Amino acid sequence: MPDSVGSQAPTYIATDCAPEITGVVNTVCAGGVYTFKIEDLSGTSCVINAWNVISSYCAPPGGACKLLDSVEVTWTLPPFLHPIGDDNGPVLKVWADSSFATNDTLFSAVIRADIFTIATPTGLIDGFCGCANFSKQYESEFWIDAYSTVAKIPLTLSCLQPCVTVGSVTYCDPGEYIIAINGCQVYKHIVTKTDPPLVSSPVIQQNDDSYTVSFSVSPSNGTVVTGGGSFQNGTFTSLPIACGQPYAFNVITGSCTQTVSGSAACYLPPDCNNFNIPAPPGDSCHQAPLLCGNFLEGYCSTTAGLLPDQPAYLTSPLPDFENNGWLRFSPCEDSISIDFQVFDCQVGNELGFFLLSGDCDTLTPLAFTSATDGNIANLSVGGLNPGEVYYLVVDGFYGSECKFQVHVVSGIGTASPGLSTCTCTDGYIDGPGDLCPADIAVYTLILPSCDITSDPPFGGNGIYCPPPPSVCPAGQDSLVLHWVIPPFMNFLSDSINVLQITTQVDSAFLGQDTLLNGTVSVYWEVVDLPGDTIAPDTNAFAHVKVLPVTAILTLKM
Repeated sequence: MPDSVGSQAPTYIATDCAPEITGVVNTVCAGGVYTFKIEDLSGTSCVINAWNVISSYCAPPGGACKLLDSVEVTWTLPPFLHPIGDDNGPVLKVWADSSFATNDTLFSAVIRADIFTIATPTGLIDGFCGCANFSKQYESEFWIDAYSTVAKIPLTLSCLQPCVTVGSVTYCDPGEYIIAINGCQVYKHIVTKTDPPLVSSPVIQQNDDSYTVSFSVSPSNGTVVTGGGSFQNGTFTSLPIACGQPYAFNVITGSCTQTVSGSAACYLPPDCNNFNIPAPPGDSCHQAPLLCGNFLEGYCSTTAGLLPDQPAYLTSPLPDFENNGWLRFSPCEDSISIDFQVFDCQVGNELGFFLLSGDCDTLTPLAFTSATDGNIANLSVGGLNPGEVYYLVVDGFYGSECKFQVHVVSGIGTASPGLSTCTCTDGYIDGPGDLCPADIAVYTLILPSCDITSDPPFGGNGIYCPPPPSVCPAGQDSLVLHWVIPPFMNFLSDSINVLQITTQVDSAFLGQDTLLNGTVSVYWEVVDLPGDTIAPDTNAFAHVKVLPVTAILTLKM
């Protein structure tokens, strides 16, 4: 029968097919790859055995047609499954992402397929080829279980170990971190951290031949302080410690231990024989003297006679100063510790000590401490830039007029520089050594090869730091060579910046029995050249190194 006979498809097709979705497994895990397939849409079970047609269609005989495997499939997947390759055919390959694998998980999800299929001849009836007019749609569902189990590996951060490195990964912040997914098994690092309580700077109280240490802890709940002393209402006060003995206390909160320690021996009664040496505190920021470590250590002064001077601009507020003085210094390290000894108060009884960074136009407060008459306050701060200039402000609280003495504990070099020696070899002055009156002599400088060596710093804490560049700026300078001859000789040539000179012995000695000894030598002078040079800080006090260079020849006459 020709295909053109009849032009409309049947309205109903009946088969014994029961198409379904099959999979290798019914359980998926994060990271896995799985295949699903449409089954039972071909073979004898899909022979068309009944149909309803409209009158103008010539129906095929029963058993002449069967349904093919699907022509087109529209798959509907749960959001954690993603197709690989073709996603419109009867076979679908997918991969499972890790969106459901971050916790212990077990849930069911459905895969749905909308199937469109057409018919083909069964071959049981010869010569019939009109099956392509038949089509049918199916829907099928496949339920899967998605699950994961999580192995939680704890990592604990503490104040002594703020970061932990495992393998090549460093963890510094609390949280949960996936480190591996192996099928349905997920491995996580669970990072926890307990911030330690805030411990204040220690305050030293001297009592004749002993001293006590006190500091506060906030918050103090659950905290224990060991090392000898009492801890009440967040404040610790040590037992008396013999002068010359260091102190060490452990502040224990849970698994975190913070150590408060130092070598603050008792200071002798303040000695102010060096009062205001090398300079008094500045009455304003711009007048602050810069004291290198060997001048800062033991520095003694007073707030008496000072006027209030508030900074021009601050990045954070400070109290209103009443009679404050200004000093400058430069640290050797990125953290410092300074003790301030307050004594001999004539008005009031307390001084405050403030550390600021920046310049006189814009200053940033960094740290603060205070002490009353007869006591010692410690100022400790980190995060500094070695070689940078910082400001110390000393203020009399409520107009207090007290003396104070500075003691450097750490972070600032208080030693003087070691002697530098220039050792020159293979250099000499060539010329005659025995002369008579009126003789003319030529001397030539054979330039030496010189090495500079420096002795270790001496005095103070044994640490020496070069002063800031503002103290000894690198200007435009030059070395000038000078010749020196004995007084009984005269120059017959230039004597500056030349490697050879001509001299003559004074003829006044003719006819006299005489023997005179003298030297011919050279030296180099550093001369500043005119031009754009940086003016040195004239209000700075530091010890610097000097290098002499001299070549000497002794002559006999």
